[in-house]
Amino acid sequence: MLGWARRLLADELNLRQELDLAKLELRGRLRVGVIPSAIALVPALTSGVLALHPLVEVEAMEMSSAELLRKLALYELDAGITYVDNELLERVRVRPIAAEELVLAVPADSPSANRAAVSWREAALLPLCLLDAEMQNRRIIDAAFESVGTKPNVKIETNSIMSTIFHVRAGTLSTIVARSFAEAIATLPGIHFAALVEPEIRKSVGLVVASRDPVPALVGAIWAVGEAGGLTQQPIG
Repeated sequence: MLGWARRLLADELNLRQELDLAKLELRGRLRVGVIPSAIALVPALTSGVLALHPLVEVEAMEMSSAELLRKLALYELDAGITYVDNELLERVRVRPIAAEELVLAVPADSPSANRAAVSWREAALLPLCLLDAEMQNRRIIDAAFESVGTKPNVKIETNSIMSTIFHVRAGTLSTIVARSFAEAIATLPGIHFAALVEPEIRKSVGLVVASRDPVPALVGAIWAVGEAGGLTQQPIG
């Protein structure tokens, strides 16, 4: 019964959105879930929606990929941004928006701070602050270390991507983040970024929405922005 009730409420809200769209004044609250490692990709999508539909409000929330998919299924989110080629995705539509690489962040006074690239084997020797195991980013990182026959030297785990950066700035630990996030904070003092190589890890990040028909107007709005073009990135280092 609860599932049907959620569906009925969502359908009523979607009907109101369609009526607003027909009057060329789409309004409502667009709820977007995003994995912490992809948070820097959000503004390109949300700003695009607001530019086309200034009456829309956006709520962007960080969460694990598992929670994101659960909330999409329960009508608690309209869209999500997550990795789309790493773990199985079911009952969602996918629109890739960026190819993300992982980069190493070290304190500015670290011996690695003069390096443009560091191998995964070398990174395993550093004391690290990483996202916890609930985050898909962490599972990708663990798999990369495992592929070269080693394990990360994890000293601190957190569910906050900014917390990992604060620990690096404190000068005691290093971390591994997505390239888009590194680019967004590249001007912060006290941090040096280096490419991670041997192997180079690249994963596709995309926009995901529940596979439903008809498509709600707010969902269609952010989908159209994602469809307009992918996001580009510049080299680190």
